[in-house]
Amino acid sequence: MALAGYEEGMEAYRKAWAAYAAQRYEDARRLTSKAIQADSTNPHAHALSGDLAYLSHDLTGAKEAWERSLALEPRLRAIMERLSQLAQEQALEVGQVALNTELFVIRTPAGAAIDTTWVLNELQAAKAFLETQMQFRLRGPITVLIYDPAVFYGGLHVPTAVAGLFDGKIRLAPAGPSLQAVIWHELAHAVVYQLA
Repeated sequence: MALAGYEEGMEAYRKAWAAYAAQRYEDARRLTSKAIQADSTNPHAHALSGDLAYLSHDLTGAKEAWERSLALEPRLRAIMERLSQLAQEQALEVGQVALNTELFVIRTPAGAAIDTTWVLNELQAAKAFLETQMQFRLRGPITVLIYDPAVFYGGLHVPTAVAGLFDGKIRLAPAGPSLQAVIWHELAHAVVYQLA
């Protein structure tokens, strides 16, 4: 690898990381791609590519990028942990179907009794309210995962009193009449996360 390619790749990677940290994800994607083109042996650029794919809920793309990163630098413990978490998440989401918009990536179990259009309408209403109240514009993608309650409680190991959680993605167990409130509550976490 020529020194010029390494330096160009590192410069693009540093800019990509800054864009990612500032939640300018399109810029981060473009710059990460540029970093990998300049230096395909940069494990950190591949790791960031995986993070960006995961954010968009492209689990296959995330896995491929993280595995490439780990192949280049086997000591990246954080990547090993991400791959382990990803394997668990993929097992929970077998058979889910998607509804994608510009802002939201919604996944629900096939044949679920929940209307994803209703969920999307609630997310959009909560978004409009929160953006007005907080004078802040949400950036996407925001992934919303709806689980069968048995999978939610058994697979995620959360107490039965919990109907949703936010861990960078909104995760919901559609049980009971309070789902509307849970959607609004978890989207508020996404706003706080983006503001922070």
